[in-house]
Amino acid sequence: MPHRYFTTDISGGTAVLSGADAHHLAHVMRARPGETVTLCDGKGTDYACAVRGFGPDTVELEILSSSASVSEPGVRVTLYVGYPKQDRLETIVQKAVELGAVRIVPFFSRYCVAAPKKEEQKNLRYNRIAFEAAKQSGRGVVPQVELPVTYKQMLAERATTRRFFATRRAGSHYLAGWAAPRPSASSPAAKAAFPPRKRPRPAKRDAYKSAWGRASCVVRPRRWRRSLR
Repeated sequence: MPHRYFTTDISGGTAVLSGADAHHLAHVMRARPGETVTLCDGKGTDYACAVRGFGPDTVELEILSSSASVSEPGVRVTLYVGYPKQDRLETIVQKAVELGAVRIVPFFSRYCVAAPKKEEQKNLRYNRIAFEAAKQSGRGVVPQVELPVTYKQMLAERATTRRFFATRRAGSHYLAGWAAPRPSASSPAAKAAFPPRKRPRPAKRDAYKSAWGRASCVVRPRRWRRSLR
């Protein structure tokens, strides 16, 4: 998969790349006028472009063609995740982006070990991680990492989602679903997801499928990062 760059500076058949991406293309990749690269607008459209010229901190490109990104799944998935301790949310954001999530929403509950602290500053870092993971994995959309919400706020969004899944641990599935014709939402949240008195009873696999159905989606072509931890 060739290098891909994100920019929103696209108009009139031309595009301008700036900042770190412009430096990478001009000085690391040592692109020459006429070479072709792929640009993404971050909203699901890919542009085949030819390098036209170089500025002090920019690269100007001519748009040759555009098409819908082939790396995006057909289902828009929002991932809700109980706020983990230490820096584990960084890995969750990275892997969620690689898997195809378009929105990641951390939430706090009474069973979360971590406590809210400098969340605005952390959110900037999480969104940078999402941006870099989107570039590295070949995504056509840059997923958004939201500021953390409370457990009640997370549940309040159920009316805008098509399905809601919660997984306590591998091999043990707890279902809490509300059917509405909206994008999908999922939440791996361990004990943070449901207080003990409010956890729904386990549902058998067959009953689960018949009651709620399944939304299948294909993981489109993109790069996968290998983590050695």
